[in-house]
Amino acid sequence: MEKVFPAESAIALLVFLQIVQSSIISIVVSTSFFNGISLVICFWLISLGVKVYNDLLFIVLLSVTLIFSMLVNVSSIEQGGYNTFILFVSCLVLLSTKINKINIDVIKNKIALITIIFLGAIYLFFILKIQPTPGLAVFILSGPYLNQNTTSMICLALLVLLGSSNYRKSRFIEILMVVLFFSILLTQARAAFLCASIYLAFYFGRRALISAPIILLIITLYFLNNPESYSRVVIKLSDSGGSGRLEFWIKAFLDLTESVLPFMFGVGINQMMINLGDSTLSVHNSYINFFASYGVVALIVLLSYLFYIVSVSFRASKLLCASLIVFLLYGMFETVLFGGYEIVWIVFIILYVLRDEVKTPMNGV
Repeated sequence: MEKVFPAESAIALLVFLQIVQSSIISIVVSTSFFNGISLVICFWLISLGVKVYNDLLFIVLLSVTLIFSMLVNVSSIEQGGYNTFILFVSCLVLLSTKINKINIDVIKNKIALITIIFLGAIYLFFILKIQPTPGLAVFILSGPYLNQNTTSMICLALLVLLGSSNYRKSRFIEILMVVLFFSILLTQARAAFLCASIYLAFYFGRRALISAPIILLIITLYFLNNPESYSRVVIKLSDSGGSGRLEFWIKAFLDLTESVLPFMFGVGINQMMINLGDSTLSVHNSYINFFASYGVVALIVLLSYLFYIVSVSFRASKLLCASLIVFLLYGMFETVLFGGYEIVWIVFIILYVLRDEVKTPMNGV
């Protein structure tokens, strides 16, 4: 059976499903359909790997704290919350698995094909001006997605996954990575741009100093031909306060610390919405969102496990460690980690599961 549906194909399909699921296809096809297929693939990958004792101990301890938090908040959790919990547990079990003897070059080639299809789709929607995002059809790249932040998130995930599997430093793969970076710039998503810049600076090393002027020249030429886009970027980058997110984070923390029970065990999955002035917004922070869902006890266990993951990845490969840290940094600005199937969280898990195969590129980084 493994020869019919090998791990490389399962991983590529899992990534592809997250890309498709986030698009406008979700309007006509239920998210539950994609989650169901992804869940099956997760357990298939789990069956192919071996369980790592240290990781399993963290998973058991974390699962116990999560279940206890859910019991405390059982009256406030809706069906969607239980679904999120099931998906998160499947991700945790996969995290405790290590898959060896896998051809990461095959994964790289499959992800490269997926990347080409993805880039073709977003630029087709952009050029034809048929993007579904209201008011952004001309100036901001969103492609077939309802939010340009989703587009930038997918670009970031694919960029890191390609770089982490490019041990032989294929020039074609590196060109795809640069195109993905330029695409992130066109989405005008600051968090993804920051994380992608850090990753590329680490990946290319000294070569980044050589290629930076070329990239800046391309960006300059683009903005010279699109002055409206330049004006929008300047306005967005100069927007102090990060769209008010810092204020929302502080308000969320203060709300959670008002009484002992929410502080210790959270307020329930998907229950945290912050009201500040005339605005209502989710916390846009994976760590605060996890804190709100499960409480400080579970958060401490999670952060301890993440510290362990980073230390293990550092011993395995500097590039792997940088990749995971970039995703953890991105989680500071978006609610995309420690929940359901989001592409950044899925790629984070995949890279850790394949940690013995993710090597520092030839000639170093």
